[in-house]
Amino acid sequence: AFIVALAFALATAAPLRAADAPENLGVDLAKVGAAIAKGTNFICKDLDKNLKPYKEPGHGQCDDTLILYALVKAGGNSTARPEFKKVLDHCLERKLSKTYQAAVLAMALEAYNPGVYKGHIQNCAQFLIDNQCTNGQWSYGKEVSLPTPSLDAGFTASSGGSGGEVVMRNSNTRAKTTMKRRGSGPAEGDNSNTQYALLGLRACEDAGFKVPYDTWRKALHAWVSTQHQDGGWYYAAKYKEGSYPSMSEGGIGSIVICMHFLQRSWKSAPSLNRAYTYVSNRFSIPDNPIGRHKGQSAHEYYHIYAIERAGMLADRENFGPHRWYKKGAEWLMANQRGDGSWLSGRDMGHPVRDTCFAMLFL
Repeated sequence: AFIVALAFALATAAPLRAADAPENLGVDLAKVGAAIAKGTNFICKDLDKNLKPYKEPGHGQCDDTLILYALVKAGGNSTARPEFKKVLDHCLERKLSKTYQAAVLAMALEAYNPGVYKGHIQNCAQFLIDNQCTNGQWSYGKEVSLPTPSLDAGFTASSGGSGGEVVMRNSNTRAKTTMKRRGSGPAEGDNSNTQYALLGLRACEDAGFKVPYDTWRKALHAWVSTQHQDGGWYYAAKYKEGSYPSMSEGGIGSIVICMHFLQRSWKSAPSLNRAYTYVSNRFSIPDNPIGRHKGQSAHEYYHIYAIERAGMLADRENFGPHRWYKKGAEWLMANQRGDGSWLSGRDMGHPVRDTCFAMLFL
């Protein structure tokens, strides 16, 4: 995603700071591109298996929307592959039933073609708005009543870029459709689902769907009120655990998103400054020590992608002395497996999911 942003900025002749120029990233961009291409081949290799749902404690999962998003952001000819159409159809045919599913689908469709798929994106927005918990967080979510979306066959847009993305995607040029909240989730949720719900709602806003002010306000309150004294965050209150990196990185991106849409200046927000200090002092790739896992590292690739989101959304090249993109890209390229995949050696490792997160970072 970092490379895609750079390429888009160059293509539109936007001014770049010296530290943003590709030659100053400190990594070989050709090797980065090759690693992404190998990852693309891996996640497309066995789709019949990769698109099947799998069980995790407390909830079922399917990686179809994450695969779709990784393919959209991979660039090259990834969206022209026949496998892409298969994944896209699979995602669009499934009912929205999970927060992660709706959020990542919104992100993927907004990045791919928000005009044609605006009905699906609007459904994602409604699902997420209706599933916000009483305390402002999100849980795993439940089905809500939604119309059957159709494709906007009459929509025409200039589609370009190596990833097939619609070039003009500035939400400020569009008439907004104002969304309304029609329901509510449970009393409270967790910071992981909340992070992804906000990433998804950001994509919905960019696609032209105005999220209620109160949705952003309550979400911001949830993050600020659950921040630990050390500046970090945890997964959920019920675990009574300390802060850890991935949730703290998620907190940074989430607060930036909420304050942006609340039209508040986030640049010097005290909660963010405390969070920057926490992440800078504990910066490590790939280690993500989690209290409820007895302090052992887990969900490393989820953590690596959370670093990327925090850095990009907060417009930070460094966390303390750490050049996060350089360190992350070097580690990922050194640890890609021969078949193009990435895989955590921990209990929660999953080759498809880990590979998608690695690709999205790069």
